[in-house]
Amino acid sequence: MGQGPVRVLQVPADRGVPHEPAHDVDGQDPQAPVVLTPGRRPIEVREAESRTPCARSCGAVNLRATLQIPKSNTRKGWSNAHHHQRDHYEERGDGQRAIVLLPGFGCSIDCWAGIEPLLDGYRAVLMDLPGHAGSAGAHADGDLSRLAETVFDACREIGLTGFVAAGLSLGGAISMRIALDHPDEVQAVVGIMPWNAGGTSAGDPVIEGFYAAYGDIETITAGIAGISHDPAKTTDLLRTMPTVTEKMWRGWLGGGVYTSMADELPRLRVPVFYLLGGQDFVVNQEKQIADVRQIPGGRSVLLADAGHLACYEEPELVAQEMRFFLDTHVADAAGSPIRTTEA
Repeated sequence: MGQGPVRVLQVPADRGVPHEPAHDVDGQDPQAPVVLTPGRRPIEVREAESRTPCARSCGAVNLRATLQIPKSNTRKGWSNAHHHQRDHYEERGDGQRAIVLLPGFGCSIDCWAGIEPLLDGYRAVLMDLPGHAGSAGAHADGDLSRLAETVFDACREIGLTGFVAAGLSLGGAISMRIALDHPDEVQAVVGIMPWNAGGTSAGDPVIEGFYAAYGDIETITAGIAGISHDPAKTTDLLRTMPTVTEKMWRGWLGGGVYTSMADELPRLRVPVFYLLGGQDFVVNQEKQIADVRQIPGGRSVLLADAGHLACYEEPELVAQEMRFFLDTHVADAAGSPIRTTEA
């Protein structure tokens, strides 16, 4: 299997064929295979506000006075929540295929609220990360391998075998770690703006800014605004990020983020898909692309105007890209690609 293709294309709203590429990523051969969802709608073009990294942790607009923090609500018709050793999860859907949906750092399972209903045909298991939200009581020290093992143990305890692991940001890195550690149990990995496998380096202004902000609601609020494209759609983070335990906060932002599993990527043997954001100010895009190139058969689509919190801000588009990948590249038990819906 060859290295994963990564190209950026403009797709008209009413056609399933691309225009000429806006640009090739990282100098890739223009003749390389193109990852394209037919009929994909273009992202709304926004006039990007100039932001410097430090604005995410200091000097950004304080939104506490203008944004109302939503209360946690109970969605009728969804199955009851469960707890496995204080790991909180919810099951939705009764499909024979299972997909585990993991939030990002500081998020809760509500980051999937606009995406999960569009993944029909799956048994969706949404799980709060250890040390977060409903799983705040679960052991979490920020170590990536231990986080992944805690999540996998919960999946095994509730009877999941042969599942797709999908995650936003940190949830994407955990999904990759599970696939590396338990290759016989994971059918595919989907990373939405995933934390790159190589980790970050000392001096990362976003990471160090959030690390120092623990317990400082005003600075956390400003930081969330700084990494949001549309702050009105990311207000749930103002509720969930302060629920992260200090041990998890310090452990991940002060240690786990520097962990590298990049050298292990070539041994992955399951389909892997990265959905990247051209306006993601949190994760190093060059390192994300390097991940895809190291993964046999890895695939990626870059949404030129999407930010790190696209699950909140562009849920329909995220679901559409996930759906196309899963229906096209993830085989069923008989070994045939699954095509249950039209992309």
